[in-house]
Amino acid sequence: MKSINLLILMIVIAFNSISAQFLSIQGVLRNENGSTVEDGVKSFRFTVYDAATGGNGIWQEIKDQMQITNGVYTHTLGSIEDFSDADPPFDYSQEYWLAIKIDNGPELTPRTKLTMTPTSNSVVAGTNNVFPSDGNVGVGTTSPEMALDVRGNAAVRKLFSSVLNNSGNEVLAFRSRSIAGVYKDAVYLGGRAHTVIGSGGFALNWNFMDSDADFTGSLNQRNLFLGSDYAIDFYVSDNDFANRLLALKIDYNGRAKFYGDIWTSNDGTFRTETENRVWMKPNDSSGWMQTWMATSGWKIKDNEGNNSVIINDNGNVGIGDDTTPDAKLDVQGDLMVDGSIMNGQGEKQWRLVKIEEFGGESHGWTHNGTNANLTTLCDGNRIFGGYNQVSTNLERIQKTWTPPAGTQHVKVVMEVYALDSWDAEWMWVALYENIKGAAGLFSQQHHYHWDGNYSGVDHNVCGAIYDDHQYRAEVSARYDGSGAIKIIVSNNLNEAPNTESIGIDNVEFWVR
Repeated sequence: MKSINLLILMIVIAFNSISAQFLSIQGVLRNENGSTVEDGVKSFRFTVYDAATGGNGIWQEIKDQMQITNGVYTHTLGSIEDFSDADPPFDYSQEYWLAIKIDNGPELTPRTKLTMTPTSNSVVAGTNNVFPSDGNVGVGTTSPEMALDVRGNAAVRKLFSSVLNNSGNEVLAFRSRSIAGVYKDAVYLGGRAHTVIGSGGFALNWNFMDSDADFTGSLNQRNLFLGSDYAIDFYVSDNDFANRLLALKIDYNGRAKFYGDIWTSNDGTFRTETENRVWMKPNDSSGWMQTWMATSGWKIKDNEGNNSVIINDNGNVGIGDDTTPDAKLDVQGDLMVDGSIMNGQGEKQWRLVKIEEFGGESHGWTHNGTNANLTTLCDGNRIFGGYNQVSTNLERIQKTWTPPAGTQHVKVVMEVYALDSWDAEWMWVALYENIKGAAGLFSQQHHYHWDGNYSGVDHNVCGAIYDDHQYRAEVSARYDGSGAIKIIVSNNLNEAPNTESIGIDNVEFWVR
């Protein structure tokens, strides 16, 4: 029977990785006269021993169907039995030997020694790479100058620090040039519970400040932080560094400076006009915020796109949908002022604070007529008093009212109704109590047949058989600011209320 010799051509991987990786081997089978064996399939048994001869077999793997082609075989140890199953486990301070048995033959001798590398300076190298057992590793260079020297592009899926669980230490940091003899991190990416991009001392100290791992403290739900010891400048360039544009600067004190227009959008679209846009500048000397508007003016629109507030380039302000305000303040709609309006000389202007139309609301007016405090209909309007209600100089209509704080003058305007057969008799409206100087007073004489000389309600629409009229009464006085004033409406009628009567409507209260 011819014997078979084994030549192991190459063991590809170093022994220091045997517990975590596969071990690829390749060999050539020759017979006793040196010729390679014929092609076929053979059974291989691989055993690792703790001695060159004898000793203990601590790990074994069998490959039943090993293909032999031109005498060459290739196998990956660990692909069938895991290296972690070695008994006892591998001790990398010891030496081990590999033995091979083919088919039913004896183990081939001598065993092959497995070592980390033949010498401490050995190198697994190619044309452009070098991977020594000790020293610098080079990728793209055979003369590495750093612990890991990569000359070219590198693709990395994840980077972790060497500290257990990456607890608060940099994931990735680049060192800057020396500043005043001290090197600081130029760029820092990482953190504990947060994502941090920082530079300088900010990057160096962040891992000590980031203790809010559960998002429960002052950092709350914030997850992205950008920071620097000094100012941050943002430049933009169309692939032309020489003509780069400064877009945004954040000074060390947190002040942001924009070097261009500010465009905002909530639907992905932006304005296309070429006119200048709004920009602002704080004035340090006086504390004013200065605003420069676009060339045509400034607008605030509502949710429907309609104009709400407009400031024209001439300074006119419009409130409402008018696009061309004709005055310094042009209000399209009601104007409510809780305070005083001043004229050009600093004098207060009259301000309407209240209107009472007697439509059923609580108004505080009283009268002591035939049917006390009732209202009536006159020409379709609800009035206080009226036909068959208030008559004779013993009956009157009155109200007490306290003007708002700061009032210096009061004015009351109302419509007074003269109903039925007045015979050149009088009515009057007066202000009493807590006023300065003479009481404000309005008086009017009326005769039922004077309808051709006075504007008013139509003939006989409120009373019985005579002409009825309405007058505009206005009375004002200075107010001393000490409390309520009294408004009284009275007359000198001398007949029954179903013959002569009086009423009021649309009472306006003005102050200044």
